[in-house]
Amino acid sequence: MEAVGEFLHRKSQLTEPGETLSIWSVGCAMGQEAYSLAMVALESLQHTTHDWSVLGTDISPSAMMYANRGSFTDKQVHGVNTRRMACFFQWEQGGWQVQPSLREHTRFGVSNLKNLETCPYDGFDVIYCQNVLIYFRTEMVRTIVEQLRKRLKPGGLLVLGAGEACGWEPDNASRWRPQELNAYWAA
Repeated sequence: MEAVGEFLHRKSQLTEPGETLSIWSVGCAMGQEAYSLAMVALESLQHTTHDWSVLGTDISPSAMMYANRGSFTDKQVHGVNTRRMACFFQWEQGGWQVQPSLREHTRFGVSNLKNLETCPYDGFDVIYCQNVLIYFRTEMVRTIVEQLRKRLKPGGLLVLGAGEACGWEPDNASRWRPQELNAYWAA
């Protein structure tokens, strides 16, 4: 995920001042991944003139309602380091509440990966889709990944889970940091 922050910082240097950089967390379940990407975006872009936004989607309406609340248990924030906990969370009513500095840039919506061709979401700088494609057959994975690739802005980044979409050869995209990530940079 830190590589996404580096990518966003570099992308901010190549785009017009004040432009909004957008991130899509696909299959974000209860929102932890979307908020993690929001932390990375805030840290990476805080000294730039760029605004940013994170969209988290999942097929489950109840998971999206939970994510919108931005409240997590100790177990759910276990992997967040101490510095980020202090900066981005506050303890409220028996749970860890995401700070407004992240929540105001993060939104959630219901989306089914099997129906991406009718999905209204488009024009992203980063699409982060990890540990979701393992639930689909190979031919559906290729269809999904192609649809995600089409939703990137030129110069955008598609990050997939390790071992997901093996053998996929995208049009107008090339591998980005292949020794570290399963990610593709859109031409």
